[in-house]
Amino acid sequence: AKISDKVAVVESLLNRVDALAIGGGMAATFFRAKGWETGASLVETDAVPFAGKAMQHAQARGVKLLLPTDVVVTLLPAGAKDPSKLKGDLATQVVPADRVPAGCAIVDVGPATLEAFSAELCGAKTVFWNGPMGIFEVPAFSQGTRKLVDTLTGLTDATTIVGGGSTAEVVETLGLEGRFSHV
Repeated sequence: AKISDKVAVVESLLNRVDALAIGGGMAATFFRAKGWETGASLVETDAVPFAGKAMQHAQARGVKLLLPTDVVVTLLPAGAKDPSKLKGDLATQVVPADRVPAGCAIVDVGPATLEAFSAELCGAKTVFWNGPMGIFEVPAFSQGTRKLVDTLTGLTDATTIVGGGSTAEVVETLGLEGRFSHV
């Protein structure tokens, strides 16, 4: 979720890929760089300038930088500061990514985002996946990740590489290690 942990990777990838999809915990920082409201979502404020530069770099290189167009949000309970500690019994709603309500935290990507990400992935020959699309540990907030897994395991002509502890944990939890080229 922390962009600061992935700055070098993102910079390197932008020089090597045709498309880069950003979801999960990193998305809110990119939204803030676009000047969008992010409600109570976790934003790495020190990384906002990097996110802005990454978007400019992608545009200059002709790289499709895909950001969520819709997100699943939930109202953060009073006193809660960390959305990753939320329970799945909270009401959720899908909202446009540029209209996250005050007091709400982004907990997953929305259906239109998944459709766009899947459409882009279907033409890919190599996919490197690092990071869940939502708070996978909470079943109510794991649908985006689960649907992304469905898309990735359905790619028959692509090399699919899963990297990162949380992402490998998702694949292992679902018992799908053998459906990817490398975990």
